[in-house]
Amino acid sequence: MAIEERVLKLEEIAGALAQLAQKADRRIAQGEDRLAQVDDRLDKLTALSVRFDERLDALAAAQENSERKIAALTDSQIQTEEAIRKLTAQVSALAVKVDSLTS
Repeated sequence: MAIEERVLKLEEIAGALAQLAQKADRRIAQGEDRLAQVDDRLDKLTALSVRFDERLDALAAAQENSERKIAALTDSQIQTEEAIRKLTAQVSALAVKVDSLTS
């Protein structure tokens, strides 16, 4: 093989290597773009997760508040029923006295 043929072969190899390098650069750029997209999506997912946690905390607080109010209403209902029982007993005793006075 003559020197000229070797030089020509080396030039072909260099051209092929240049093309491979360009393809590798494009693939690296595409990979970096995709990585940036993934990073962007991860940021959005993180923000959504934080908002979800905040809403869940607000829901838990509202639930606790509702439970306290229901407990207070239940206690009030119990006290009201007890007061009605006492009043009913007093009215019954009074009715007995009135009946005994009018008989």
